[in-house]
Amino acid sequence: MISPFSVLACGLLLSCACVNQVNNVVQQFNKAPQIDAFTKAVKVCLPLAYASNVAMDAVNEVVTPGVSVSRTPPDSFPCNAVIRIAVDNAHPLPVGSDTVNGSMTVIGFWSDSNTALASVFFTKTNLNDGTFTLQDVAFVPVTRDTSGTMVVFASEDVNADSSLTVNTKITDSLITVKFSEIPLTLPTDSSVAVNQKAWIAIAKRPAGAGLGGEIYTMYGASQYLGVSPSTTEMIQAVMIAVTMTPLSCRRNPWGGYAMVRDLRIQGSDNNSSVDLGTVVLTFGAACTGTAKIPIATGEYLARIGSSAALNLDR
Repeated sequence: MISPFSVLACGLLLSCACVNQVNNVVQQFNKAPQIDAFTKAVKVCLPLAYASNVAMDAVNEVVTPGVSVSRTPPDSFPCNAVIRIAVDNAHPLPVGSDTVNGSMTVIGFWSDSNTALASVFFTKTNLNDGTFTLQDVAFVPVTRDTSGTMVVFASEDVNADSSLTVNTKITDSLITVKFSEIPLTLPTDSSVAVNQKAWIAIAKRPAGAGLGGEIYTMYGASQYLGVSPSTTEMIQAVMIAVTMTPLSCRRNPWGGYAMVRDLRIQGSDNNSSVDLGTVVLTFGAACTGTAKIPIATGEYLARIGSSAALNLDR
């Protein structure tokens, strides 16, 4: 005969097992989103667009405090130019800590007053995201029109580890290849942006605004593939019209949206697990340093309606 105590004990054990299974399922879909790919893209886009915009001003004889220019020939196009831009409390970078002291150097070839192929070097700026330190961005096309100064670059143009040795001879073929990367139209949805596999940053300084008053708009996508003996990971980041005005708020954008997708395969062929998650980030006018997550899938599903810290001001 089975005692009532035994029945109760079995019931409790089954209940505990069910609770543990539910908790395990909840945890599986409640992982913290990995949005480092987005923050890294912003921390490259904004300084690069800022430097390109200042360099365009300098070559077009706009006098800016903390900026010096040397060009040959000095008063006509085409020309080669070297522009040095101070980075300090009075002239902070548009992202990261506003207490950084260093400099940026832009070396480029201007075919006319609004078109250049340039490299940007960062010296002692300590612009980092925990996993990388931005050193330089090599040979990127820069154009200016009524919408602002636009720079286009791909992940392979970014050097985040050690200084680049520059070949100062810019050939016609290099110019042709680089300017072919400029899109005819800006992406308006994530599928178009993903196909581009490049970042587009536009810096526009409103009439009457001084240095530092730029409005930045970012588009495009990048894809990272990492492989180790036990893990294969693919991270995809997308930005559509992500807009930021650092003079008003350095902590987060105020418009547009971004998407980050993370796929990880862990273990051997016979004993492997697959983790897949996607989050969509939206931004508001409040300077909170966070983004909203209105849509999430996979391992991030339970994060719908929550917020994610961006850490753009660090």
